[in-house]
Amino acid sequence: MTHHLLLNQQYVCVIQLNRTTRALLMATRTRLHPVLMTTLSMIIGLLPIALASGAASEWKNGIAWVLIGGLTSSMLLTLVVVPVVYSLMENIKIRIQGWFLKKNVPVTDTEITATLSIK
Repeated sequence: MTHHLLLNQQYVCVIQLNRTTRALLMATRTRLHPVLMTTLSMIIGLLPIALASGAASEWKNGIAWVLIGGLTSSMLLTLVVVPVVYSLMENIKIRIQGWFLKKNVPVTDTEITATLSIK
């Protein structure tokens, strides 16, 4: 009976990891087009100001380059860093839950798949 319970907990861990990964990929794919189009259109719109060389363009150039850098970093944070950090935190949460649920519950993906393939 404990073997069956242990296997059920392992299936729950695998399902949680797969759901989280799938949800993050779907959310990133859904947000990719609007975030990318908005950012690129603003960057392209700011390029003439950033590259201008006319009168009083010294102070406008600096502001434009700062805005371009901020937009680019925000885009990277939104599309790359936030999903990666969320995935890492979710894995840590599952490991901590595994410690408190059962001592024999595997906590890494390879351990889970290895124990599920043994019959």
